[in-house]
Amino acid sequence: MKIIKKHDAGSVAALVGLAALGGIAIFNAAFGVNVTAPYRIIEITDGDTVVIEANFLPPELGHKLGLRIVGIDTGEKGGRAECDYEREMGEKAHRYAEDKIATARKIDINLIGWDKYGGRVIGEVIVDGRSLGNLLIQEKLAKPYDGQSAKTSWCKKK
Repeated sequence: MKIIKKHDAGSVAALVGLAALGGIAIFNAAFGVNVTAPYRIIEITDGDTVVIEANFLPPELGHKLGLRIVGIDTGEKGGRAECDYEREMGEKAHRYAEDKIATARKIDINLIGWDKYGGRVIGEVIVDGRSLGNLLIQEKLAKPYDGQSAKTSWCKKK
């Protein structure tokens, strides 16, 4: 699979702009690429979701785009958590992601496609050459998730 390198930022913006307007299926079929670029992360929503600056989007859509990190699931925070343990793990994952992103010397974003729910993309966040998703799994702050099957509960069932 061809990856558009960081220095092709103009091409990336054009291709991703086409994807935003025409849908990721058309984008993938037409170009058959993953898009890698030095997008700026402007918010860490939780351990498995960030918001990137998306100046390539039409102004009507705003210039922010949610990015779900591919291949992982972290616990929910706050009221979305099903139990105290999930809430605690969700907060830890969020803090870990914040710390890794805040202290990174280099961050690359690999856009893979549109999320199944729409309104955000799935992709990989590479922090200093290492996958943030893999780091979260190694720290036991995330579980592997294929994006299709039911998520494994963070709460122990009796």
